[in-house]
Amino acid sequence: GPLSAVAEPGPACYGRGGEEPTVTDAKLITGVINAANFADGQFILDETKARSAMEKIARILNISVEQAAVAVIRTVDANMINALKLVSIQRGHDPREFAMVVGGGGGAMHGAPLGRDIGVKDIIVPLYPGLFSAWGMLATEPRCDFMQTVLQRAEEVDAADIRALFNRLKQSAEKYFRTDANMADAEITYEDRIDLRYLGQEHSVTVPVTTETATVESILANFHDAHEKTYTFRLDDTPVEFVTYRLAASANVPRPVLNKLSAEGRSLEAARQDSRMVDFPEDGRHEAAVYARDKLPAGTLLNGPLIVEEATSTTLVHPGQKLRVDDFGFLHITNA
Repeated sequence: GPLSAVAEPGPACYGRGGEEPTVTDAKLITGVINAANFADGQFILDETKARSAMEKIARILNISVEQAAVAVIRTVDANMINALKLVSIQRGHDPREFAMVVGGGGGAMHGAPLGRDIGVKDIIVPLYPGLFSAWGMLATEPRCDFMQTVLQRAEEVDAADIRALFNRLKQSAEKYFRTDANMADAEITYEDRIDLRYLGQEHSVTVPVTTETATVESILANFHDAHEKTYTFRLDDTPVEFVTYRLAASANVPRPVLNKLSAEGRSLEAARQDSRMVDFPEDGRHEAAVYARDKLPAGTLLNGPLIVEEATSTTLVHPGQKLRVDDFGFLHITNA
């Protein structure tokens, strides 16, 4: 574990028949979630049932229910840290060069400690994080990927062949997008990439290519650099194979526009709700100020510990962290 209780019956605290302890139950017990204002107060959470479910873990470990809830949160955070490392450090990326965008209804409760532990420079909670995936579908440009595998040794390839192959892929992309009336006149942009590998390797490394100006020598130089960044070594004297040519085509179509926050009805005084004791794993128990997100004005700067509540999520800011609200209402969490 921890295992999901799925939508039905849901966590024990929902009072819909769930009996197994979940992360939501743990967040309620530790004070992160407001039982009376969950999902904008559409239903009241039952902390007694959450504690009863968590007792299963507490009894086996011979600890208190509160300690068991903290252990559950530490476990799920550790699982997510490992997942973040898989898509960053283990792919040769330094997390300190990136911001982390937190989506999902539960994501904002975990983003602050995860971002701190992995070392990102900024943790961003977008508007309506519980609906972020749906918003992303509306905001993303239509895209289609085209590819062709042509396995050749590098000495058998020349720049003219590369350009000709990508031109054929672009013709396929044009045909694909122009058959849709909504994209018949849309501007299409392209990203060219090539998969290469050392002779005898099974896995390849994908290298971006500027087709108009690239030479075989420049592509090979970029491949050696990318391989070293990904796998920590390079073999400059080993023959290289060109494997797959990839074209990502995107159509520039109208998308939703983000508007800046209106100042009307927004102030720190209006946003401040109350405060409550919260058990922060690794940081201990602290009294955290609670704010309503829909009343926080742009430019707000606050020091943790604090909680920001909204209908689809709860954002947790740990001690030693800072919260900033940008002009569009996105929350930015940084380490002090």
